[in-house]
This record gives sequence, structure tokens and C-alpha cells, in this order.
Amino acid sequence: MKKSILILTLLFLIAVSVKAQGNYGTVRGRITDVSGAVIAGAEVTLTNEGTKIARSTITNQAGDYFFTAVEPGKYTAAISSKDFKKT
Repeated sequence: MKKSILILTLLFLIAVSVKAQGNYGTVRGRITDVSGAVIAGAEVTLTNEGTKIARSTITNQAGDYFFTAVEPGKYTAAISSKDFKKT
């Protein structure tokens, strides 16, 4: 009986972990200027072209940005910083 409960528990945990996996990706990068210097504090906006839903984040001290749980689709990225003009 204990063995049956253990097996059922393991099967349940495996089923839950498989279901938790999804079709999401990650977008990450580093923002630099033309000389290669990193741009900390820049705003990066990721917009899904199909849904028009936009998400924003701020680059860290290394100029890196991260978006997690990104649904499949076609995206546009826009970067802005108070120290640089938009072209």
C-alpha cells in the first residue's frame, strides 16, 4: 500500500511539473552606445506586433535587460534613455 501511494505521488508530481512547462521564451540583451560603453538606466520596451501589448524594463548597471515569460510572436523593441535623443 505504501509503495502504491509513493508511485501515485511521484506520478502526480511529474504530471504537475510537465504541465508547468509552457511555450514561453526569454528576451535578453545589452544596450551599448556606438563606442561600446554600456547604457545603464535605459528603458527597453518590447511590443508584440500581433496583440500590441507592450512590456517595459530598465537596463541594469551592466546595460543588461531581461524579459521572461515571452509568448511566441513577432516583436518590436524600442530603447530610450534621457541622455540620448530618439532618431
